[in-house]
Amino acid sequence: MIESKDNKDMIINAVKENGLSLAYAPKSLQDNKEIVMEAIKQNSWSLQFASKRLRDDDDIILESIRIDYNDRDIIFNSIYKGGWFLQYASSKIKNNKSIMLEAITLNYDFLQYASEHLKNDRDIIMTAVIQNGDML
Repeated sequence: MIESKDNKDMIINAVKENGLSLAYAPKSLQDNKEIVMEAIKQNSWSLQFASKRLRDDDDIILESIRIDYNDRDIIFNSIYKGGWFLQYASSKIKNNKSIMLEAITLNYDFLQYASEHLKNDRDIIMTAVIQNGDML
């Protein structure tokens, strides 16, 4: 299905208002990086509606992490969420050391979403321990 520019513009406007409206976008637009990025900027929970390809995109995941941690209140709330958005990330992202280091620096709970390989990585472990010494 070919999407018209008008339809794309309509979806961009919708996700700017409510990022979760990405759930109702055509599959082809859930695979549009510009649209997904706008949705995530409005509501990082919208990541779950992005295409598998974009959930595997470093920029998209990093934006989700940054958006979720831009606001002091969100930081405290996100501690209790335990890194929910990494649930939807691909194994490639969960095995990406730089992404996981950035995430774990913000919240040691994100360690639970790291790949098994990274859970045994010295830098990853040390970052988590620095965030929470009780992990030892």
